[in-house]
Amino acid sequence: MGNRWPLPDSNLPSSPHTVSWSPPLHSNPIQPSIDNFTPWTEGSTTSDGATLSGPAAYSGYSAAYVPILPVHVSIPNYTAMESQELPTYSVPSNANSDPRQSMPPPALNPRKRKAPTLRAGDWTPVKARIIELHIDDNMPLPEVKIAIEEEFPFEATLRQYRSAVTSWGFDKNVKKNVMQAIVRKRQHRRLVEPGKKDLNFKVHNFTVNPGKVDTWMKRNNIPGDAIYAPSPAASTPTEMMAWTPSEQASSPSGGPSSSHTPIAMAIQSPQGGYGSTIHSPTPSVSSILESHDSDFTGQSPAPWPTNDEAPTHPYLSADEAQLRLQLSLHREQSGLDDNLDALHTELKLGQVRLEQGRYRSAEETFRKLISRCRVLYGKSHRHTLRALQGLGEVVWKQGLYNKAMKIFQECFKTQKTLFGFDHPDTLRSMAWVAFTLTTTGHFSDAEAMQRQTLELSTKVLGAEHPSTIDSTYMLAFTLRDQGRHSHAEAMFRQVSDFQTRVLGAEHPDTLQTMSRIAEALHNQGHYSLAEAIYRQVLELQAKVVGAEHPDTLQSTHMLAFTIHCQGHYSDAEAMYRQLSETQIRVIGAEHPNTLSSISCIAMALHFQGHNSEAVALFRQVSELQTKVEGEEHPNTLATMFWHAQSLAAQGYLSEAGTMHRHVLKLRTKILGADHPETVASKKVFSSIY
Repeated sequence: MGNRWPLPDSNLPSSPHTVSWSPPLHSNPIQPSIDNFTPWTEGSTTSDGATLSGPAAYSGYSAAYVPILPVHVSIPNYTAMESQELPTYSVPSNANSDPRQSMPPPALNPRKRKAPTLRAGDWTPVKARIIELHIDDNMPLPEVKIAIEEEFPFEATLRQYRSAVTSWGFDKNVKKNVMQAIVRKRQHRRLVEPGKKDLNFKVHNFTVNPGKVDTWMKRNNIPGDAIYAPSPAASTPTEMMAWTPSEQASSPSGGPSSSHTPIAMAIQSPQGGYGSTIHSPTPSVSSILESHDSDFTGQSPAPWPTNDEAPTHPYLSADEAQLRLQLSLHREQSGLDDNLDALHTELKLGQVRLEQGRYRSAEETFRKLISRCRVLYGKSHRHTLRALQGLGEVVWKQGLYNKAMKIFQECFKTQKTLFGFDHPDTLRSMAWVAFTLTTTGHFSDAEAMQRQTLELSTKVLGAEHPSTIDSTYMLAFTLRDQGRHSHAEAMFRQVSDFQTRVLGAEHPDTLQTMSRIAEALHNQGHYSLAEAIYRQVLELQAKVVGAEHPDTLQSTHMLAFTIHCQGHYSDAEAMYRQLSETQIRVIGAEHPNTLSSISCIAMALHFQGHNSEAVALFRQVSELQTKVEGEEHPNTLATMFWHAQSLAAQGYLSEAGTMHRHVLKLRTKILGADHPETVASKKVFSSIY
């Protein structure tokens, strides 16, 4: 598998939801050994010497999935809102007089609002999208400005857009001195070296249309049959590049690899240095969810890095730039529609955008590619199926699991018929079908299919093939969702060992697996050790892939839940509030991960005794999860469980009992009678009713 695979945490017993994630792509296969798993219960003692209470007491799980809340949903807060007086308007005494006499003089034209001051770093979140729309899609800058304002909370004037694009080296305008150099070189080639092909020209990475050169020559009365020698003579501008079409084959074909310097990641016994505080530049979420003062005297877990700690260049930006250049050369050479190299390059470009967390751009890339491949090769060609597989992964990462399942099943069915079970493409689709079964709560079917996929992948591709490692990683996630945390931890550690050795300790896949190990430790009650690993992973992810990359947001969610389970409810609430605001903006309001973070806010309110606010929020989230993921999904059931707990805390025992009974029935059906979440429901229901 050429790109990282996202793997969401789908269910958690009594914890609210599962934290979704992106599975690593390259790992080693693991042969799991399944031991008996004993769920944690109220009063159990962890290896840290702590007594389990609160959400951790009812489950061996930590927070899992992270769903999304639509922007229109109002989220209550226990802080009373101050009443505001509405302005009053008086009727003028001369209301019956001539309106022309009572009208005030015309207002003076207001001064134009001053353009916002923007630094180079302010453009970082939107730079790649601007280049994609303006250069790849050839969209005029005024339209690009409108599109960016619709997609991002970003404002700039058209003049600022032009200045930024020029500074990035993508200005389509050709200055006079540059055009003079182009004409001089073209005329010299045509008249002095007539046996050679015409030159092609690029300015700021943008190909100059020959017709534009002809128009400029006519406008300036420059004859086409004479050597052009502008006065005064000037050297060739640095922003201009000239080449003949035959030279394209010698252009560099491989982009720079994104390697990272390995670091020591002492998982077994983390020492000091894990807990360095990371301060957040992200704006307050008071407009959505008001935060509350904290009495926590320990370390404050701020989730995002400062601007100084953020990556100087977006993740894989060099690879994307190289692929853009290759795609441009392929198009100029023979056109996109009949150039197989261009199609392969565009497929890689879609995968890079997927790994960057730019799901909308990746989806657009794959959809365009699918349309062209179907016209050129048909629906069942391997190139079409690979593009379709990429689209499925993008849709999956956006939390649209049912739609993704249809795409993966279509790929798997066709590839199985064309290539057989032993083909790498078939195994990849099979792995994604199985993993989507996990994310939709069908754990038994998922495990059986994943074990079959892992066995075939090990036999056909080898134990250390990336596809085999991915299959191992996915199986570990399913074991985790079944509550078998010690076995999941063992598998994640084997994957991590391989990734650290092959990819490096700071590779995004390695960091994702490290976060899974921390979660497994959390689920076994080792909170302090889990927190230390989370903090180190979070700091590295912010540096490597960016503070707002979906991987970083997932690790933030899991760190917040670990803080919560240690009793620091107000600080966990503050993290959830800030995180949910970012998720709404980055991955959308109805993504499963966003909904999970919102549900965790409600749970934090519940544990602080603010049950009326928690009940209102739980009700809204459960309705959205039912719509997005289904009533029987483990995430929806987790929210309903804590909703019932908040109702019971307010004294509504009858309504709470009805809801607990419903959750217990569905958990027994979906998860099994021995699953930790089902056991938690039985325990609470029997103790109260």
